[in-house]
Amino acid sequence: DVKNKKPAPDMALSILEKTNSSPQETLVVGDTAYDMAMGQEAGCITCGVTYGNHTEEQLKSRNPDFIIGKFAEITGIIGKYWNCYDNSI
Repeated sequence: DVKNKKPAPDMALSILEKTNSSPQETLVVGDTAYDMAMGQEAGCITCGVTYGNHTEEQLKSRNPDFIIGKFAEITGIIGKYWNCYDNSI
């Protein structure tokens, strides 16, 4: 539980603290502009998905780092951003 709900960064910051993770190395994936705002306010990398609650235009209003239309596209983001893509898969 956190004091402030999305779009406040509290939820993301709580998870980062509990997992001892760096926001610069954390990808927040969500289907609303509120998710993007939360991730950005926490200093995380953000990825909007267009197959959820908000439209692509609504997601773009928050300028996420990435926008995808299929969940499978996340592997490409992870591989390129963190340089860990295994071409043999």
